[in-house]
Amino acid sequence: MAGEHSTEALRSIAAAVKAAGSIRAAADKAGINYSTMKSQVERVRKHLPDALPPVSNQPGWAQTTDQWKDCVAPEIECADEDLDAIMDKLEEEDEREAKARASLEWMEFQVKGNEPFALVFVGDPHADTCSIRLLRQHLKIVENTPRMWAVGLGDWINQWQPKLRGQYAFQSTTERTALRIVEWMFQRPIWWAILLGNHNGGRWHGDGAALKWMRTASLTPTQEWQVKFTIRSGEAIWKVWAAHNFPGNSTFNVNHGPDKRALFTGAIADLFVAGDRHTYKLSHDQHEHTGRTFWTARAKGYKRFDLYPEEMGWSGKQNIGHSIGAVFDPRDGSLQCFSDVEKTASYLEFLRGRQ
Repeated sequence: MAGEHSTEALRSIAAAVKAAGSIRAAADKAGINYSTMKSQVERVRKHLPDALPPVSNQPGWAQTTDQWKDCVAPEIECADEDLDAIMDKLEEEDEREAKARASLEWMEFQVKGNEPFALVFVGDPHADTCSIRLLRQHLKIVENTPRMWAVGLGDWINQWQPKLRGQYAFQSTTERTALRIVEWMFQRPIWWAILLGNHNGGRWHGDGAALKWMRTASLTPTQEWQVKFTIRSGEAIWKVWAAHNFPGNSTFNVNHGPDKRALFTGAIADLFVAGDRHTYKLSHDQHEHTGRTFWTARAKGYKRFDLYPEEMGWSGKQNIGHSIGAVFDPRDGSLQCFSDVEKTASYLEFLRGRQ
């Protein structure tokens, strides 16, 4: 025996490589991984140095022993990582990505007990230039109300990317302070899901830096753009599809994106809710073909003085719907939505008091 292989086996490997003309061609012909064949060739050269002359790793360079009987070429190490190893890693990465995405598809939250509970879908804070008093008040209500949690719809701060960094000249809060405020918000023990919008994630004018640190700053993993989840409590089941925004625009309906997603999916969810546009709307409807009742909503967020509504010609008079509240009652499977966080908490307490 020579190492792990007999002399006969090693000579067989050498013959296969010489016949194929290259290590890669021999691996392809034998139906094995290139890295495996390369390791076997290294054992041949170690234990039977005369059995195999230098052979190219590239196909199409056939050579015979007679050509090299009076010459031994040097072995030159390649600085590049083995290509087969790289592609193996890419396969593993692709499989991990697929599994990760599958785990996010209608992931299930289980709420214990049979008492009503509530979720608050927090509109875009833009915490460095917002109605900070109202934002702190709403987060405090969620944190202090039993069986009430929150989902963040994104755009936590302005976080201007390099091309738009000049915008910091028009605000007094520095980026450093803004990031500290976001960290404070994320550390509240209220979040079911935290979404990243166009200002914070890897898209559009968000510089993507937040994504790198927000994963560790919060008690809940951050997610790009959207989240789809199922809620199970007792015998009741609901589905919620929340996103920073849904595709689709309309001059006549600020809820066009959520409405479009609901109609095109047969109202697959009980609630479709978005933020992004700094306007508010809340609708309750029934799908014409499936008969499913559903809510669509857009949270206004907390940025009061904003050039975007000025450019769109809106008056800026909306003072409700900064966040959307949703109260779930497992006893009858009902869902009721509100435009005000305080009213959401009051209704939840009312229902819990009726038990």
